[in-house]
Amino acid sequence: MVQRFLQKMRQGSDKCDVDRYFYFRTYPDVAISGISAAEHYATHGWREGRNPSANFHTLFFARQNMPDGALTENPLLYFARLSEEQREKVCCAPRARQEWLDIQKAVIADYFDAAYYESRYGSLLRGRKPIDHYLERGWMEGCNPSEHFDNSALLSRRGHLAPSDINPLYFALVVDNWRPNKSLGEAAGVQDLEALLRSGFDEAWYVDQYPEVKNSDHDPFFHYFHFGAKLGYSPSAEFCEEFYLAFYQDIRAAVARGDIHSGFHHYLAAGEKENRLPRHDLARSLEAVIPGVTKPRLKLQAAALRHRTARIDANVRPRNKSTIWIFLPRLNPDILFGGYKAFFELLYALVPFARSRGYRLSIVTTEEDFAAKDYFLWRLRDSKPAKLIEPLEVRGRGEVATLEMSPHDRFLCYSSWDALLAAPLAARTDEPRVISLIQEYEPIFHEFSATHAMVAAGFEVPAFPVFNSNALASYLKQNGLGLFKKKPDAKERSDYLIFEHVINLLPAQTLQEMRSKTERVCAVYARPEGHAARNLYEFVELALEQMCAENNFGPNWRFVGLGGLTEMPPVDLGGGHQLEFKQKLSEQEYINYARSIDLGISLMYAPHPGVVPFEFCTTGAIVVTNTFHNRPADFFEAVSGNFVTCEPNLESLIEALQIALVKVESFESRSANLFQPPRATWATTFDKSFLAALPL
Repeated sequence: MVQRFLQKMRQGSDKCDVDRYFYFRTYPDVAISGISAAEHYATHGWREGRNPSANFHTLFFARQNMPDGALTENPLLYFARLSEEQREKVCCAPRARQEWLDIQKAVIADYFDAAYYESRYGSLLRGRKPIDHYLERGWMEGCNPSEHFDNSALLSRRGHLAPSDINPLYFALVVDNWRPNKSLGEAAGVQDLEALLRSGFDEAWYVDQYPEVKNSDHDPFFHYFHFGAKLGYSPSAEFCEEFYLAFYQDIRAAVARGDIHSGFHHYLAAGEKENRLPRHDLARSLEAVIPGVTKPRLKLQAAALRHRTARIDANVRPRNKSTIWIFLPRLNPDILFGGYKAFFELLYALVPFARSRGYRLSIVTTEEDFAAKDYFLWRLRDSKPAKLIEPLEVRGRGEVATLEMSPHDRFLCYSSWDALLAAPLAARTDEPRVISLIQEYEPIFHEFSATHAMVAAGFEVPAFPVFNSNALASYLKQNGLGLFKKKPDAKERSDYLIFEHVINLLPAQTLQEMRSKTERVCAVYARPEGHAARNLYEFVELALEQMCAENNFGPNWRFVGLGGLTEMPPVDLGGGHQLEFKQKLSEQEYINYARSIDLGISLMYAPHPGVVPFEFCTTGAIVVTNTFHNRPADFFEAVSGNFVTCEPNLESLIEALQIALVKVESFESRSANLFQPPRATWATTFDKSFLAALPL
């Protein structure tokens, strides 16, 4: 079936292919399963309402284009059978969130109990209709649409819905074909109920399991139907009543209310279709409540480590021209954050300098089997980075059989992983140190694990580090890490270099603008994705929720999250406030937006202080950021009086925000304490003196 699916997709539209990067990022449970994105979507994903790409919304497409709006077959295969003319006419994804909400609203309307909802959650509505609140935020906040439907019961089995735009009631109706419990209680006749239970009743097992039945005057099934089920007796070896009621709280409550006869009744009528467990199974029981917990993730990680640490072969012999080998994880234009910005600025300066010294330059992307150079050039066409990369040789790891090296080659490494790969190659040259760009103490990106230890080992290879900030260099020196572990008396320029990241001087607000604004803006460096855990997003959301609930923020405050990779629904903070998210802005969009900021929040639980809090501070905003081992409060106070610092914990963050709210209204102080960064440019940062100190 999978091969048929893939063959059909090759014949279909490329916009509706299965995008493995999107699929794994959106559904991390699949990413750790070991199954390919295309195979998972073909065998399970479409049935589970998952989307194969950002351009194709499975349930929306089915509702709008397939017969009766039913999810009866793989929508991508259905799409592939359409003619080119038909494909042009169909809509594969909603054009706006409201369009999708309206479709869901029409489907769930007959099963939504507005009176029940208002009686239970009326304080949350704030003028919105009950069904609109449920669709927009309610289901994510645990609000049930009726007394007959429990969101949590479905979400416990369908964990991939939690971050999605598909509410559980719609999913249950369309995908699971759920309907209210008519078959489970009042509308079902006794004869129908008996027939249903008899279909799974094992008389011989029941009599053997419960010896008192042998001496009873009653037929075994009669005993079970009228007495045994109430005592928690099981009807067969295949179903355990006590387990079912203990494990599923909603079913236990339904039995206690008398809505259904027994847990077995529910299982036969609906539970089996809902993939509920009929008896205890350790792995399946754990997976039902902690999805992914039993998956052998570390076995997969072992394979990943094996691939990432496999040595690169090389032939070393005298050549007319030496090479600077540039090792970086991937050439992806969609992840050009601050670290890549500094790296490219270094390359802009290094390329002509190195060529003047007789070097050629070649890039190897160590995490890619095939380098994404073409995509990079297309995505960033006519830009400065594209013009830099276009003439350079770029190869992925799988495209490098053997490096043809000279004894005078050099290695420039973007990350600790790259340093690990390059170190054995550099050892075969007359400069055994790799030039290692250190922009963070990278082990903090990983839990304490083999990966963490491996990344830490990358700091131990012979290297000439180039540190992004004095703060980071001082952290490694104070803690005896990297170069300073073996050479604590290492000297700048002879053993390492330091540069300071150039701070964008964002448009500053005038004193009059600060005073006259009717709307106050709190800008949050909000990156909820797992790769950015060091930005402590969870603390920010919890702190703002608590403060909004206590009415610390007036109705004129707006909260905006910047820095995320994807569009996300807003978070209801309470008190009529919400945190809205803006997908990662271009540099110019970010600069233009910054002028509106009154209060900035940018946390960084890492040695490098980051760039964003300093950029926020150039606008005249009051900026809340956290301290770290190498960044006490006076580190920020020396920069600007507009900084308010906190310890990296929730209570301290709330205290800092309360202080910041007072300082926001001190307009003269804000204006006087505008942060004026040094008048440095990347050209003056990576000047000829800096480059001449590199061991080339």
